Amino acid sequence: SPFWPFCRSRQARTAFTMSGTDLFWKMRRFALRVASHSQRNALIAKHYVDHQHLYGTTIVFAADTLHARTLAMEFQRQGVDADFVDYTRTDAAEVMQSYRTQKKPRVLINVEMLTEGFDDPRITRVYIGKETKSEILNYQMVGRALRFLPNKRAQIYCIDRPCALRVEAALRRAG
Repeated sequence: SPFWPFCRSRQARTAFTMSGTDLFWKMRRFALRVASHSQRNALIAKHYVDHQHLYGTTIVFAADTLHARTLAMEFQRQGVDADFVDYTRTDAAEVMQSYRTQKKPRVLINVEMLTEGFDDPRITRVYIGKETKSEILNYQMVGRALRFLPNKRAQIYCIDRPCALRVEAALRRAG
């Protein structure tokens, strides 16, 4: 997969007080994280743009809200109708309903919202843009593109080799 080199791990979030120096380093790490998302996001969006004539509706599983927002902006910057949903958006249900019924946006980026209880057999492409070690979560993400529809061909893209290996193993076990 062309996305493997852009994998970054997510660190746990904790609340604490800090000195000016600590704040400087925390902001520096935040800027580096945004920059790494920026490279990966540009690659994912470019891949989509280069092959969009082959793609139907597409969903992307983002690592976190920052990743989802910046990825949606990158898709939009490259001329793709894209939006994101997460649990902070009060209009998330409307965005998902529009995606299901009107195929708008064409690319829907989500943070932990489309793994359960979301079914749209027209989804043909899934980008897994987050790291996960959960086998069940892998099944759920992959399953979004594997719903039956006659003559449908689904594709799944992973950002890193471990993810690709887990998805491949899950597909083998599922038959």
